[in-house]
Amino acid sequence: MDSVVAQEVTFQNAASAFKTIYEKRPAFEVIKLADETLVNPITTAFTKAQAAYWGGRASEDIGLSFKAEEFYQISIDYSLRWWQPVRSLFRLYIKSGKAEEAKIFIETLDRRNTPEYVINSLRVELSRNTGEALTNYDYDFGLIFNSNMNHGFSADTISYFGLPFKANPESKPKSALGYQFNLGYYSTWFISNKRALGFSVNADSTDFKGSVGDNSSARLQLNLNHVEDRASKINFGRKWYQGEELFDFVAMDFFINKKIKPELSFFIAPQIGTYKYDVLDNHSGDFMGTSFGSQFFNKTISTAYLKVSKYKANDPVFSFNEIGIGIQLTYPKKLFERIRFNVINKNYELIMIEFGKRREDQIYNIAFDFRDLSLFERKIKLRLIYEKNDSNINIYKRDGWSIEWNRNI
Repeated sequence: MDSVVAQEVTFQNAASAFKTIYEKRPAFEVIKLADETLVNPITTAFTKAQAAYWGGRASEDIGLSFKAEEFYQISIDYSLRWWQPVRSLFRLYIKSGKAEEAKIFIETLDRRNTPEYVINSLRVELSRNTGEALTNYDYDFGLIFNSNMNHGFSADTISYFGLPFKANPESKPKSALGYQFNLGYYSTWFISNKRALGFSVNADSTDFKGSVGDNSSARLQLNLNHVEDRASKINFGRKWYQGEELFDFVAMDFFINKKIKPELSFFIAPQIGTYKYDVLDNHSGDFMGTSFGSQFFNKTISTAYLKVSKYKANDPVFSFNEIGIGIQLTYPKKLFERIRFNVINKNYELIMIEFGKRREDQIYNIAFDFRDLSLFERKIKLRLIYEKNDSNINIYKRDGWSIEWNRNI
């Protein structure tokens, strides 16, 4: 006679629990448990995301492609920035011979939710599967209200060499309503088993219909994408201010992402480049920096990073070292889907003679991304941003807030 002794098993979280159930139990039991979890009103978004994902895996295993697609989409809705359900749904389309659906799926991925390296790796896979270049466009239009569009400061007087001078009224913060338009063209060619070449042209324009705050830019990007979440790219670009050329720039970026476990990855992104101002040559110079951090998929703190960079201008007065930290909080299905908080410290290299000290700025930025709204079958994205620039020199202190209302055309 065989005897069975029941043992209590403790799981660290819903991810490990559902994974174990998927590995140990028949597919129909996993699907049944996933359905029950999704209709439970007290279940957290994190648990629902896990239930839907593993329910999708079980459905796919027994050939229920329609059910698997439904599960994966639910998991994506509940798990912003988690790469596994995104890739599983994409690969389900590929396996089912739905290359066009896979292409449309890539085009509809929200860059707020899905990291760029994930989107690029999907493009590589699709290009490899079809043997053709993947070409797509994206364009969006937004309305912006900014309470300090000219980065003005509220000081009434400015001190130079110990003497007070009255500040120009034009230096005061100005608020205005403007628009922003972005246009992008992307093409990807498969070149080997795990790599693809990419080419893109991006342009944007922001106009506040005032004497300041109007700018536009254009950028040409060449990149090499890898399936294993690595990418390198070179950007050539130009920026205009009030119709006049402001500066040209060249930058080279690298990105390496390493999956540590299904719900955690580590990334590092070094960057080098140069700016050349057309008029203000003293601002021209070189820069280099590195960002690194972790992405915690299906966690409230979804991203945390540290950035260290150095800007070396032709005029040492404008040269500075920079260090920044940031986190992103994710709340699927809530009023605020994401809250991003960044703190940057800038230390300028030279003592400013008129103030007798080095300038040191602290920049605080917090952004609230509202849950997407639907209008005429289009998604509306609303973002509220507040930024404060604190400094040990009073005239560089300023703050401002803005609202961005954006939709795909």
